[in-house]
Amino acid sequence: MSAESPLETDASVNQAEAPVRPRRRSTSRRLRIKIRFRQERYKMRLNPHWNRTYRAGVGAVGTLMILCGALLVPLPTPGFGWILIFLGLAVLSSEFVWAQRLSHWVRRGYDWVRHHYNRLSLPAKIIAIVVLVVLILVFLWLFGIVGTAASWVGVDQDWLRGPIMG
Repeated sequence: MSAESPLETDASVNQAEAPVRPRRRSTSRRLRIKIRFRQERYKMRLNPHWNRTYRAGVGAVGTLMILCGALLVPLPTPGFGWILIFLGLAVLSSEFVWAQRLSHWVRRGYDWVRHHYNRLSLPAKIIAIVVLVVLILVFLWLFGIVGTAASWVGVDQDWLRGPIMG
């Protein structure tokens, strides 16, 4: 007599008969899109005309982004100009080696500053922030941005206009 129930026997037979398929690795949609664009770019590189056209387009878009970002930097907005400059550098880095080197150098400098800032004590961090805010305000005053922003709220003082662009 067998102690196995019919359900256990059927399950073991079904498992043994089932074909073993290798588990397929699922790729994310983002990765599939990236691979597709990379394949298209490699096809473009084979044709010199399309390659030059593509590189010129990337150069124009990246340069335009950097120039627009440079125009936004002195405005009293919270960093949109810098974001646009770094995005333009990223666009240029996708195609030009010099932009990749510059991007790497900027990232290394940022990591160095962040590392040394994290090592500071709390009073030293507060002093560093105050010094940075004062430097930014002096820069904004020198170029007349403080006077312009003050005129928006109805404060027209001559000393708020900076000496350079006031």
